[in-house]
Amino acid sequence: MLVLTSYLLAPSQVMFDSLVTYFLIMGSAAGALVIGYMVYNVIKYRERGESSNNFTLKPTEHRGSRGALLILSITMSVLAVALFASFQALSLYYYPPHTGPSMTIKVYAFQFGWNFTYPNGYSQVGTLIVPANTTIILNITSKDVMHSLGIPALD
Repeated sequence: MLVLTSYLLAPSQVMFDSLVTYFLIMGSAAGALVIGYMVYNVIKYRERGESSNNFTLKPTEHRGSRGALLILSITMSVLAVALFASFQALSLYYYPPHTGPSMTIKVYAFQFGWNFTYPNGYSQVGTLIVPANTTIILNITSKDVMHSLGIPALD
């Protein structure tokens, strides 16, 4: 679905969506591995028949395992790559790519309304009007509470 609609989305939105998908897949895989390992241990170490509580724990001969070190190294490498990729995607939000002309509009949010101030000083309440084929940067400030600006025409 993302591939079919990616031509309609901004490059930063495509990057963000792919990161969400990546983290969803990686998180699901990690969760499945952990749950699978827990089920394996429950089955392997379940109590069978008569149990005797007169056992003693003996220390092991060695203190480490190459397998555990390998799994830890692979996990840390995957997390480092994911962290690097997410910081690269965040740079698109802080420094958006400017292709062509751009316009910065100051948006002032108040209870039940919006005030849009354009670069020429013209101010309008309630309706955002922007030119076509222009990058629009919205600097949003709120008077009272947290607001979320949605533009239905872009959906």
